Amino acid sequence: MDRGMWDQARLTWRLLKDPRVSLLRYAIPGLLLAYLASPVDLIPDLLLGIGQADDLGIAVLAIMLMIRIVPKLAPADIVDDHVRDMGWVGVVREREASASGQPIEAQFSMRR
Repeated sequence: MDRGMWDQARLTWRLLKDPRVSLLRYAIPGLLLAYLASPVDLIPDLLLGIGQADDLGIAVLAIMLMIRIVPKLAPADIVDDHVRDMGWVGVVREREASASGQPIEAQFSMRR
């Protein structure tokens, strides 16, 4: 995992523990646990290696979805509190500047 993904995972973990965030934050972990506990599998676990690999793939997919979805479920002020506590001051300033209607300078490139 690169640094940005690791930081997003830390933010997601903090938001999962925060009682101010909607209870929907537990939907993906709950569905993952239900799938792993269920006797129904995409590939039966009797096929050693392959059967467990699909469970691992589903778990990784669920974690990646959580990292992307949970911060969007939380109100912006709660996310900003956690971002500030984690030391991501630049991200909060950027969001505040865009909310105030001031232009933000950025550089980008496009590839074909």
